[in-house]
Amino acid sequence: MGSAYPLALSESYKQAQRAFAALLENDTDFDLHADMQQLAAERSLYRLSRSELGTLARWLGWQMVVRTRAAQRVGMNVLSTVNARLESAVERELTRLPLAQITRSSAPMRLSA
Repeated sequence: MGSAYPLALSESYKQAQRAFAALLENDTDFDLHADMQQLAAERSLYRLSRSELGTLARWLGWQMVVRTRAAQRVGMNVLSTVNARLESAVERELTRLPLAQITRSSAPMRLSA
């Protein structure tokens, strides 16, 4: 059964998501492949509308939430090299996401009953 409100994502947005997913999954240090991924991610931003940039920042925020703290730091550093404004937007989104508050707190929190 289909959704009553289908999610309509532009092709440009989908390309940006794929570019940033590939960039964040690359765990090698700066090599030619990583540089190409970074360039693809950066170029993908220019085709997005303002609202799509906000949606991408939120999506990237969720990507950071599910990472370990060390991987979050690496991911945010990668984002800052691609686009500082996007990195700032992701930082703002992290303050709004509920699980981000849990994962950023220093005290362990029980998530199950």
